Formats: sequence, structure tokens, C-alpha cells
Amino acid sequence: MSTDPFTRALLTALDYEILPALEGESVFLAYGPRGKPKQTFEGTIKKEGIEVDGNLYSPSYAAVYCMQKAGSPRKTANG
Repeated sequence: MSTDPFTRALLTALDYEILPALEGESVFLAYGPRGKPKQTFEGTIKKEGIEVDGNLYSPSYAAVYCMQKAGSPRKTANG
């Protein structure tokens, strides 16, 4: 799993029970490459990251995974 600063901060917050109510909640990403319709992807917040399609990813890579699934060649996500 990635150890980017955002992921570390999110996991630290979960570890210290700042965000315990969010674990198990769904998150959504609506994304479509330029010129294509947007698709909506759903993930689940877990203590270790975001689960999408049965796989666990860092928040950033979960976004990249969904963007690539929508047809984007992007290898990074910003924010």
C-alpha cells in the first residue's frame, strides 16, 4: 500500500478514532475522460484504505484505479 502523506494522515486519524464513524461508509467518484460520459464508482472506507471491486487501495490509488477503469491512461490522481 502507498505511504503518501494523505494516506498516512487518513490512517493515523482512523487509528486515533478521530474518524471512526466513517469506517465502513461508502465513497463515490464520478469520472469520465474528456469527451466521454462520466461513470460513478463506489468504494468502502476501511481502516487500511479504500476497498474497490473487492481490492484494497490507498485513497490515491483507488482514484487512479477507477479513472483507468473509465478509460483514462492517467497514472496519478491529484486530491
